[in-house]
Amino acid sequence: KKIDTEDGVFDSLKEYRRWLVLKPMAASGEIRDLQRQVRFKLLDQQRDKDGKLLRGLYYVADFVYFKGEEQIVEDVKGDKTEAYQIKKKLMLKILGITIKET
Repeated sequence: KKIDTEDGVFDSLKEYRRWLVLKPMAASGEIRDLQRQVRFKLLDQQRDKDGKLLRGLYYVADFVYFKGEEQIVEDVKGDKTEAYQIKKKLMLKILGITIKET
């Protein structure tokens, strides 16, 4: 269930609660460059054998930030859908990024 807050719309109460933890960490300098809903391209658009244009494939991270020099890509998970599990594997294989699940 989406949550509409003064900080924006969040996909769930759990995601909003995690934001409330990360936001003061960013303000104190414990983490930096905190961003929400960051889009990562996994596959370019392409054409099938009939010439039909197929959309590219993207993963949208709930939060991305740096802790020291390490970039953290974080997803607040309730249900781990099959689509999420595939994108998680593609993030690691294609971009070398391991998603932190909270």
